[in-house]
Amino acid sequence: MPTNLSALNKKGWQLVESGPYDSESLIYACDSVEAFFEKENVIIKATFFNSSNSSVMLKKCSIVKFRIENDFYTSPESYNEFNVNGINNKMAITDIIDTLGTPSHFYGVSEDNYYLDYFISEKDRRNGITVYINPTEDSISAVEFSYYK
Repeated sequence: MPTNLSALNKKGWQLVESGPYDSESLIYACDSVEAFFEKENVIIKATFFNSSNSSVMLKKCSIVKFRIENDFYTSPESYNEFNVNGINNKMAITDIIDTLGTPSHFYGVSEDNYYLDYFISEKDRRNGITVYINPTEDSISAVEFSYYK
């Protein structure tokens, strides 16, 4: 990370055609947009960022964030497996902390929706990994990882 549209296409990921953006969509200067990619019936959300001072096409923007929804608890027979820095679908909250350590900070959105943020490094205090959890069910709902240049 960051990566780009052509690198994902080479790995078999395609922009979801029903989405609001395609490779030719114009993205304003210093703006970000979210789009979805699909490969073998797996869908991930990506954030494109135009770091330039003028509008450019989506295909020229960097992908700076991915979000993967955890479908293990909704369909355990046919879930899409993921592993991000050792974090996987089946982990409990204590497993996350054992793997990544104490979060840089955490925030409660609602009673059953919290997120744990982890900095990129001690010197780079931007969020690198965000793990969305449901503390009442002791489960991961989604994981995001990002890197903006």
